[in-house]
Amino acid sequence: MLAWFAEHNFYPYRQVLLFDKHQKFAREIQLLYPFFFDTVESYLKAIEKTPKLWTDIRLNNVFFLLMKEWSHLPIHLENLRKKVMILVVSDLGQKHAEMLQDFVIANYNERIMVNTFKKSVILADPADFEEFIKYDIVLSNNPIKGYAHENILIVNNFLSASDRENLLNFIVMIQKNATFPSQENQRS
Repeated sequence: MLAWFAEHNFYPYRQVLLFDKHQKFAREIQLLYPFFFDTVESYLKAIEKTPKLWTDIRLNNVFFLLMKEWSHLPIHLENLRKKVMILVVSDLGQKHAEMLQDFVIANYNERIMVNTFKKSVILADPADFEEFIKYDIVLSNNPIKGYAHENILIVNNFLSASDRENLLNFIVMIQKNATFPSQENQRS
């Protein structure tokens, strides 16, 4: 980074004209870890004395350097993500719900906490629906009569490839929208 600063003193302009090989990398970091991107960018703005060196000219390079040089950074960032709470509901009985739960755990273990609905979904009442709302995702093999909340995800009786993809997209969306732990501390 010191070399970039010295280089900037001689030629204080963006050196990339056609293709910035680190731009796509930085954009993917911003999409995958928005909390990390925002935190690093805010710290760079705070220490920036030379106008726009770190936040405009070298921002993509900084993210590439951080990800490359910081040992196990992606693992640390993944561990900071919110664990998504999933409730598995099945109209085919408790054993089927447990089987779906096992598939979900086998595919997304590090990202989730899973419970199964212990009663028959046919006998679910508004009090049960209040419990459903507390979960990030309610995974069901059929629509649940009387429950039309946005956290429901309908899947096949056996999780198909498209079901797994939809569930992963739902999990990632919830994690992206979740508040990063250090952001919660700053707001207090």
